[in-house]
Amino acid sequence: MTTQDPYSNIPPLLDANSFNLTLGRLRYAALKASDPNSPLLIPPPDAPSGTVGLQACNVLAGAGRGKYSTDVAFDDVATWVIPLFLLVVNINYSYFQRQRYWNQVMVGAHLLGNPIDAVWSLLAKLDAGRRIRQRCRDEFREDSWVYATILGALDDIGFGEGFEDRFKQLKKIAIAEDEKPRRACRRAAINLSTPRVNNFWKAVLAAMAYITAVVANIARANLTGRIPAHLSHRIALRELFYWLIPAVILSAKASGFPSEWTSLGVMTDLQDQIPGLDLSLRRLEPWSGGNYIWRPNKDNSLSISGAKDHRRWILLLLSVLSVTASWATSFTMSYITPTKGMGARCLVEVCHWCTWIFTAGVTYVVGFVYRNKSSNWKKKIWFWLSGTMDLPIAFATVLVLFLSFLGWWNSCWSWSGAYTLGTKKAYIDLDMEDQIVHSMRSVFPWNVAFGIVGQVALAVVMLWFAQGHLFVRDSRDKEVQAEFEDRLERNRQGSVMSEMQAGESRKGGGLDVVP
Repeated sequence: MTTQDPYSNIPPLLDANSFNLTLGRLRYAALKASDPNSPLLIPPPDAPSGTVGLQACNVLAGAGRGKYSTDVAFDDVATWVIPLFLLVVNINYSYFQRQRYWNQVMVGAHLLGNPIDAVWSLLAKLDAGRRIRQRCRDEFREDSWVYATILGALDDIGFGEGFEDRFKQLKKIAIAEDEKPRRACRRAAINLSTPRVNNFWKAVLAAMAYITAVVANIARANLTGRIPAHLSHRIALRELFYWLIPAVILSAKASGFPSEWTSLGVMTDLQDQIPGLDLSLRRLEPWSGGNYIWRPNKDNSLSISGAKDHRRWILLLLSVLSVTASWATSFTMSYITPTKGMGARCLVEVCHWCTWIFTAGVTYVVGFVYRNKSSNWKKKIWFWLSGTMDLPIAFATVLVLFLSFLGWWNSCWSWSGAYTLGTKKAYIDLDMEDQIVHSMRSVFPWNVAFGIVGQVALAVVMLWFAQGHLFVRDSRDKEVQAEFEDRLERNRQGSVMSEMQAGESRKGGGLDVVP
């Protein structure tokens, strides 16, 4: 509804239904000079002097939302949104032929729609590799990394179901007198470890670039003095996704195979070379272990280590801390931005956190069902149902980012802190820019630094808990090199012998041999 502007002696509103903070400040100053006793200038109860209530704000600054100009919106998207998506791209995606690009869509949806479970799943995958490697070290007399690598690749098939049976078969090979099966296992381990996509340092650089972009934009605003009132809310929305820093690093640390056929081809050859070896092979699928970001059953203790423990709850705590810390710094930034209190932006951030807690709880229930062995079609159903839940949430998350940069929450109501102060006591300081400039040079940088340092510290702790996992091949590079050099030498010797035999054959046939 259009609001009548009863004051003709102050600058007119360009659009009474569009919020304009700058024009509202000018109109407030003009009204104060021309009619200092105007009821519009009386602040609400308990509000600081120089502020106005919601009704007065609607009259002076305009009711409704105030859209940002196109150049401001494009600059904000390029500055704050695009670096976020560039960070998401660094998550490891495996290509599955049947699902084609739907798997990438589901991974992105699960990451943005259910970040607690996504980080927890990555931690659980690394924990599974750590347990496998430790058990092989404890029970194999030599070449424990060989059997750990094979068992780690088999964990991608059914989340390690049937681990004990496979472990016993490989242990028989390890203690047997025959050297050929052990040599075949060694070749298979090398062929499995070599093609793994390891983007750890690339992910670290991407995270550093993401952090640098935040710091550089804040520094640029302070140096140039161009600090719009909405800048702190831009930063708050960016802080909401700081949990991507440890998520991307964990995903790179877990690495992955280039396609669904890479490990299956190697292990099929191994099974064919060793009579009696039955590894229960099947193709990798995103719902049964091929996607490291989706692991409904996080308990690896009994199936791999053989003894029950509660390490998975520590991993859950780390993932919850990462997402909650991101939300806390984001919420704090929005809350302390004038007007102090819970406005519409704070409510959006609370909705994000509550939704992420809800989706993590639903996925945990799915994981509880997974405690019993489920058929492959049930796993498939759970995977797509989870994606159906995550996809609209991820879409809404991205939509909120773009709407905020278009000015969707740029209104008297959004700036007023009405959710904590109440409608009658809610107020707006139309001359808030000086306060925001002061906070941007004092309080806000510390908030940003705390959020970044906290996520980096959590990433370090997560990596410490995952240390010793089997997906790092750097320590075996010399053995891999020696193995391939040995193969090349045998091939060279075989070629020389073949040429000699061919030469003898030609001599025996009475053919002239050109030296």
